[in-house]
Amino acid sequence: MRLVYGAAAFEGIVSEVASREVTEKGIDIAYSPSYKEGLMLGDKDRRTVFLNSSIKYSLAQVKHFIIDAKKPGLLIISARSYMKSKELMNQLLLHHILPMENVVFLGQHEYSKGELSFIKGNGLHFFPMSEVYDSGHFEVSEGVMSILKKFRELYILIDSSVLDSSVISVGRPGGIMPRELVFFMQRFKHLKPLNTMELIIPPAERELAVKLLSEMYVDSR
Repeated sequence: MRLVYGAAAFEGIVSEVASREVTEKGIDIAYSPSYKEGLMLGDKDRRTVFLNSSIKYSLAQVKHFIIDAKKPGLLIISARSYMKSKELMNQLLLHHILPMENVVFLGQHEYSKGELSFIKGNGLHFFPMSEVYDSGHFEVSEGVMSILKKFRELYILIDSSVLDSSVISVGRPGGIMPRELVFFMQRFKHLKPLNTMELIIPPAERELAVKLLSEMYVDSR
């Protein structure tokens, strides 16, 4: 499994991940790391994890992922929906780069009235934090996976802003805890359509990044 990082500031994190032997469940960790500054277009024939500090490159990477893909899906785990003008989801949907029914939102809890109206009015798959806590993490994960299994290829974008502000500087009040995010990833990473994941996290959050990357690892095909 490839681990591609977009800034030299991540080298310490990547080195520590590479030194870890197994995941919590005893899976041998054997990332193949490489450094590509800025835009990081992946090899579609290998499962890949992108590590980046900003979501600004994600649009180009998602577009590259979609090219020639047959029924691609996108799961975005984030505090926000990124649907404001010129933001990631706004551009993907506005320009019909990805059909609305191929997008799944998880963990959102900060959005405008207009964003929420658009999401609900257009029937997008939406599992906000309120539903996670009303229905339970397991039930929500089952609902998310039932949708993701229908795609032929899958991109999971994890924005660390989804985490609570008590555990990370970019987090938002009311977010989830690292243990809960690990739970979701331990379930989603084994989905057959999955071939690309991306983690957006500040390089300064070294211990948290190492933990998440370790648990995101899955045996390559």
